[in-house]
Amino acid sequence: MSVLATIQEELQHVDELIAQLERSAAENSKPSIFANIRSLEKERRNLQIDFDRAAASAKVDVCRYRVMNQTPATVDGLTAVWREFQNALSLVYYSLKGRPLTRPAGKRSKRSKGAIFELPPPLQLGFGYTFPGSVGLAFTLPRETIEGDLFADSEAIMKAASTMFDLAKSYRDSDAVHRYARKLGPVPVEAMYKWVNTNLNYRYGAGVDLQRNGEITNRMLIQYEEFGVLSEELARTTVDERIEIVGSLVAVDTVAHTFRIDADTGEHYEGNYDDVITAEHAARVPWRYHATILRVIKVIPTEVDKDTYSLLSLDTLDQVG
Repeated sequence: MSVLATIQEELQHVDELIAQLERSAAENSKPSIFANIRSLEKERRNLQIDFDRAAASAKVDVCRYRVMNQTPATVDGLTAVWREFQNALSLVYYSLKGRPLTRPAGKRSKRSKGAIFELPPPLQLGFGYTFPGSVGLAFTLPRETIEGDLFADSEAIMKAASTMFDLAKSYRDSDAVHRYARKLGPVPVEAMYKWVNTNLNYRYGAGVDLQRNGEITNRMLIQYEEFGVLSEELARTTVDERIEIVGSLVAVDTVAHTFRIDADTGEHYEGNYDDVITAEHAARVPWRYHATILRVIKVIPTEVDKDTYSLLSLDTLDQVG
């Protein structure tokens, strides 16, 4: 059995003893019972310090997550917020590592086949121990140590968690939220939004500490009401993306200044244009073009408020066939 597992067992045993004594104290207020509780609480604190040291030796970091619930905490609520937290952390990590995490652009034609977007597997946060104070749980965070990889970054997951915390703490700064959204991309930010709204659904706040070698490296404290402000800010956020495509221009409305291009990849794009198509720079329909399109991605899309597309340039190609 590993040192971490041994300490976990000892912590669980101490917690059980404290719970038994607290039940006894409710029926019998002998001073000796309270003295024993205080002694066990001191032992629990020492075991938590031992756990932090063992985690450092095992090359894992610790994330202490405290749920600040305004209503009774439930299994559904706790598992939901912790699952969404893990998912958001994973996608922020992959984004910072340079993994493409962009939602598909355009609309897929019926002839297109296969999956168009797959998310990478989530990081696996380990169970550490529970601690008192609302509902508290310590997770273990793995470090990026890939065997044979000379470029493994032991700080990568901690950096991702700190980025996630810093975004959340910027809930009153629209510009800062927008900068983080541009840096990370819409997929990780949407995952953040899901985590935020899961807390709102269950009326939870969150207090989370990142710890390495027993020292706190970053801390986030977000009340339930502040999650509401962050949710609204994330819902307003957009990210710009330039798309280069080759395809057929199949429709142009010179009154409404709209276009449609069917890309060779199977997507079709519909949107607006300004001065790309004019009487002096007329476009042929149907005709093949290389097009540059500005996609304004709504981080949190809705049926009413979706991504928009603007035509930036059209370069004609030789017609084939």
